[in-house]
Amino acid sequence: MTLENEVAQLRQQLASLSLQAAAGLSPSRGDEDLFRAEAAYRALMELSPQIIWISDTCGRTTYCNRQWFEYTGQTFEQTRGFSWLEAVHPDDRKRIASSWTEALNSGSQYEDTLRYRGKNGEYRWHLSRAVPLLDSSGKMAKWLGVSMDVHDRSPGLGGVDRAHPCA
Repeated sequence: MTLENEVAQLRQQLASLSLQAAAGLSPSRGDEDLFRAEAAYRALMELSPQIIWISDTCGRTTYCNRQWFEYTGQTFEQTRGFSWLEAVHPDDRKRIASSWTEALNSGSQYEDTLRYRGKNGEYRWHLSRAVPLLDSSGKMAKWLGVSMDVHDRSPGLGGVDRAHPCA
């Protein structure tokens, strides 16, 4: 599968999750339906092979799936809020913080490539995307994001540029 196909599939999954989350949070459903929808939503996020995260409207991390913790070796306390930036390559941190802040301020979809440090100390390139999730009144409720390892992909598709001095 090409990266373009994976990206298209990822976009569809994010759109589907957003719709499912909105449907699951509908005030017309009973508590039992809400519980089931939330359980299905969490299970889907935990089963994904990608890193999935949720942030509040200010951009503070409130949830990461197990793939984040397995990859980085961080605990939730080391990740919550903006502490996840510690796992970002020092040369990428300022740019990532800026592009994330820009998305937060504009409410537009976020996308960037960055290097995350694995628990083995090595950095790998990731394509990271996030979309704002809206509540039933159309107000932003939180952000849902996903990060996909693209380190071994071609440079033009978001993979590592082997000629880059930091690679």
